[in-house]
Amino acid sequence: MSFMLLAGEIGNVVSIVVWRHQHTIRLYPVRVYG
Repeated sequence: MSFMLLAGEIGNVVSIVVWRHQHTIRLYPVRVYG
């Protein structure tokens, strides 16, 4: 597996996790920070 392909996969996962967390923080701020 090439490094660029691996970096791309990690980038996709990170962007999805960040996107989900942004929406989760809006819906459940107490659960995230508490």
